[in-house]
Amino acid sequence: MEGDSLSMDAIGHVALIRTPRGMGVKKTPEHRAWRNMRARCYYPKAKGYRYYGGRGISVCERWRVSFVAFLDDVGCRPSPRHSLDRIDTYGNYEPGNVRWATLETQRRNRRPTLEHHRKKELDNRPDFLQNRPVSS
Repeated sequence: MEGDSLSMDAIGHVALIRTPRGMGVKKTPEHRAWRNMRARCYYPKAKGYRYYGGRGISVCERWRVSFVAFLDDVGCRPSPRHSLDRIDTYGNYEPGNVRWATLETQRRNRRPTLEHHRKKELDNRPDFLQNRPVSS
């Protein structure tokens, strides 16, 4: 972690600690989210891998190799009700596509929900309706 700085919230939520291997990061909710994000994308035995890495979802190189970079970009989790969420569910874990979101927000951002809304929008387009076969 040489040369890296570590983001901290007002109460020092994330802090460097000494470990047998040198300096490390406490296992905070942010660190667990980072670790789980990488596992979902790169470890086939991880829970949910088929929905992430199995679909080609990846983690940007900057975040994949550095928790500090991830934390600098995403920030600390606002509350225990928040967890990591990709804004575009078809996109990768990268700056601009990741946020801390509540379960309610995440439920509205699921692939089946988005696909349902896209289909509904398509079904209601006048040009789509004109090309539909007429049932007898």
